[in-house]
Amino acid sequence: MRPRVLAVVLVVAVFLLVAPGLARGDGPDRPAPRVTYVVVSGDTLWSIAQQVAPGQDPRPVVDGMIEANGLHGGLQAGQELLIPVPER
Repeated sequence: MRPRVLAVVLVVAVFLLVAPGLARGDGPDRPAPRVTYVVVSGDTLWSIAQQVAPGQDPRPVVDGMIEANGLHGGLQAGQELLIPVPER
């Protein structure tokens, strides 16, 4: 009888720990929230990353912009970029 009670308690405990994260949508398949940014003359990926995530290392933000937008060259004024919002 005791192993069965212990198993039920463990299942309930795991559910209570995992359920709130699932309700929020946390998980490996959850895409990062994104914002749209319109490039202006003189912008660089680095300067945009510093605006979006002040006080943070801009390198992960730059990498996210490159990946999200499939960038392979320079930026053009008026170009719209999808920018993954960094977690704080």
